[in-house]
Amino acid sequence: MDAGFSHLPSELSKFVNKIDKGTYDAVFGKRPLWSPRYKVKLLRRIYSLCATLLPNFLLGMKFKDISSGYESFNLKTLKKIISQPFLSTGHSWHIEVKYRCKDLNYTEIPITYNFPSNTIALLTLKNSIFVLFSLWLDRMKAKISKKQ
Repeated sequence: MDAGFSHLPSELSKFVNKIDKGTYDAVFGKRPLWSPRYKVKLLRRIYSLCATLLPNFLLGMKFKDISSGYESFNLKTLKKIISQPFLSTGHSWHIEVKYRCKDLNYTEIPITYNFPSNTIALLTLKNSIFVLFSLWLDRMKAKISKKQ
């Protein structure tokens, strides 16, 4: 979970319980991005929705909330995630983590999230786009290799 208290520590047990049961390799938090009760500024909501829809489309994923950082993994999955260096230099690590888990057995659970800031740094946005398109290129190369 993020260390800035944007996530509720009291919800951590929901993640641990799902991992401890052995049913899932990974558990991801999901914010109610589409709900009108989710009180965030419009620009931040659009960013979060785009940060979910575009990677899902380009990378063949089906996550409800890609940019949520409240996550839990079993040890095997964690080793897989960190076995390769990350391209991300900022918040776009969420895209990479979920991309590395997309074919595993995972679930998403509702979380409470408090935005510490309604702004998004331009450098973060640039890095997110770079990471997304780098992963997309890797995916396309893999698809081409399979066809040959």
